[in-house]
Amino acid sequence: LFSGHMVDRPDRTLPRFPANRVAAAALAIHAELDTLGVAAGDRAVTSGASGGDLLFALDCLARGAAIEIYLPYPRDRFVQSSVVPGGIHWLAMFDEVIGHPLTALHVMPPTDDDAEDGNTYARCNLAMLRRALQLARGPIDLVCLWDGSVGDGPGGTEHMVDAVRAHGGRVHWIDSRTLSDSA
Repeated sequence: LFSGHMVDRPDRTLPRFPANRVAAAALAIHAELDTLGVAAGDRAVTSGASGGDLLFALDCLARGAAIEIYLPYPRDRFVQSSVVPGGIHWLAMFDEVIGHPLTALHVMPPTDDDAEDGNTYARCNLAMLRRALQLARGPIDLVCLWDGSVGDGPGGTEHMVDAVRAHGGRVHWIDSRTLSDSA
């Protein structure tokens, strides 16, 4: 299971995951997947936002692991809110992940309270957690790319970390504050 920050939008006031740390994040995610022994035949669960989600998904797919991608909204709305703001180049990565034969796409069904209040993100987190619990042969492992702070709203990385811990899962935290900047 993976949860992590989107790459910061250019207008973000307080940085969480600046674009100049993407290469370091990719290396850290790769190393964590090595440590966990992720390989062909495994199945991983995440969302598809620009940043940690897509870096995780691409690394898993390169290993031959199947990916289940959960979107809180239909594709076009999700792409506009959570992929393109990180930069248009993330759209190609999103399409590569979604179009891969080892990817299963799950879109959360709409509800009456699907306003941009974040509750849909929390429901999406819980759906991903339920699926990971179904797939697990023991305690689940959550890899997270996170700065350790309270999220911008419901359903962020902090929410997932707390939910996984409440279910006895293991959290493998990649601290986005400690990643190296690249030129």
